[in-house]
Amino acid sequence: FHNPWVMELRYNYAHTTGSITTHTALIGFGYQFEHSSTPGPVWNTQRYGFYPSDQRWEVTGMAGSTVVNNFNSPHGVAWGAELRYRLTPYIDAIGTYLDEGDARVVKRKGGAGQLGLKREFLHHHADVGVAGGFYFARDEDYNGPPTQLLGGLVTTRTQVLGLLTMTATYRF
Repeated sequence: FHNPWVMELRYNYAHTTGSITTHTALIGFGYQFEHSSTPGPVWNTQRYGFYPSDQRWEVTGMAGSTVVNNFNSPHGVAWGAELRYRLTPYIDAIGTYLDEGDARVVKRKGGAGQLGLKREFLHHHADVGVAGGFYFARDEDYNGPPTQLLGGLVTTRTQVLGLLTMTATYRF
């Protein structure tokens, strides 16, 4: 295709001795944010090294709503704070504090640690990425009759949960 549009066609074959053999075909279309003078994807690896910048730290504040998936769908106010540190041009270390609010069924808060993979474009003004790690959560569950959720007994437990997040950023 003509720049900035790209297409990928991929075929995968997996042969195993003790299970099924698979054939997979994939076709994908995309838009490339950094234009190239030649057809196909941009693979100019020299451009993606560290560039002279002190912008290795990023702080983010978050606010939203928690909705419990039951017949009453109670809501709570959720908020969080995140600190990111750029380890390499492609890898971030992320620490997050989350308070998922009091949804009158469960009240959860805790800290998370993740490693994220990202890709910058538009002259280092934007990036997209995915991160994974662990969420150390403290739950306060209300155990009481369904009609008296506020007056029920409260049990507290700590658990380790998996966490997968996606990000898209634009720096002005």
